[in-house]
Amino acid sequence: MKLEDLAESKPFVMERLKFNRRPEYIPPQKAVYENTYKDYYRNLTKSAIDKLADVYRYDIKIFGYPGSPFD
Repeated sequence: MKLEDLAESKPFVMERLKFNRRPEYIPPQKAVYENTYKDYYRNLTKSAIDKLADVYRYDIKIFGYPGSPFD
């Protein structure tokens, strides 16, 4: 199978793999933060939490996570 003819080859490949179900798209959902989230970080110092927040600052910003588990 070549990338150029992927659209034409797909039905044949799917049939050969006996894959007749179409995958369902499930939209992503925002995580719900519960007490377990806070409990996980409870034993860390504020300094350690701040360092983790600095390391993951882009993930925190992109995905809208709180900057601290205690916010």
